[in-house]
Amino acid sequence: REKIANCGEPLGHKVAIDCTDTGVTINFLGELQSADNILGPWNNVANTSPYAAPAANGAKFYRAVE
Repeated sequence: REKIANCGEPLGHKVAIDCTDTGVTINFLGELQSADNILGPWNNVANTSPYAAPAANGAKFYRAVE
């Protein structure tokens, strides 16, 4: 498995979210899913990493899965 900067633990299914001027950029390994509620239902996001999510009204939840 790949490692972060070739040192440390395997990447696994990590998610990193960074703020931008228009929303957030999500870097992830595995497949990215999103939901409007933390309990789901979860939907696959068709984009590959990184994913640019626009700012939206209300909450949005993301997770990476195999």
